[in-house]
Amino acid sequence: MIDLLHDFMFRFLPTIVDLISSAVVLTYLFGPYMTFTVAATVIVFYWLTFKAMFQKRELRRSWLDAFHEEYYQCPSQVSIGRP
Repeated sequence: MIDLLHDFMFRFLPTIVDLISSAVVLTYLFGPYMTFTVAATVIVFYWLTFKAMFQKRELRRSWLDAFHEEYYQCPSQVSIGRP
């Protein structure tokens, strides 16, 4: 729970504040078209990031499963102290 609160306060919230403030400045300086362009870029970036994270998580899980299978299989095949 503490980690969730910490992540929200020091990672998520500053990112949202930064994105909102940049949207306001971009709209004021360059108009809504520039804000739309940056917003579309941010959305595509986050979509690709989450997609890559999910694929990496699946690869990591399959690697861990293979590691555990190999680890638990090896001691059962090795006879310790017996000729």
